[in-house]
Amino acid sequence: MHSRLAILGFGLLLVTAGCLSSAPASDQNRETTNASTPVQTPPPDSSNDTRLTERSLPERPENLTRENVVGFVEDYEQAYMWNEELTNDTTELAMTPARTKILNVTATGFVVHLEVGFSKTLRRDGSEMSGGGFYTVNYFVNETVILRAQTAGQVRPGPNPRNGTVVEA
Repeated sequence: MHSRLAILGFGLLLVTAGCLSSAPASDQNRETTNASTPVQTPPPDSSNDTRLTERSLPERPENLTRENVVGFVEDYEQAYMWNEELTNDTTELAMTPARTKILNVTATGFVVHLEVGFSKTLRRDGSEMSGGGFYTVNYFVNETVILRAQTAGQVRPGPNPRNGTVVEA
């Protein structure tokens, strides 16, 4: 039953993600809806070792542009949260950026907004527990620092990344 709820929740997440698309009003307000394949649990390999492992954080592009900062932040967030949520009890984990938008471009960097859907399944003492939902995260990215601020739910414009955590410097 738990796996049916997880599948139903994940399906609802994907349907909702497709409903959030909108056309960009201008280059300054570029917005994307990512309906690409979510980062999720890899299939078990032939060694029967189904433990999930940490993901490597992507390298920041040498020359940050409007075109590459959005993809970088989406990839960074998926790897970052995968590693944050991963435990020895995690059997399934999926994260999908449902909405990504450049909020601001300054002389010093980019502020990027993401709304992310997630689901997670844990196995403890022979029982499985599944859950999921949405969270919002904003990043400030430039050539020398990556700042991250997160809040629960879908919040616009979201938390100020300058009040968040330095995740890379």
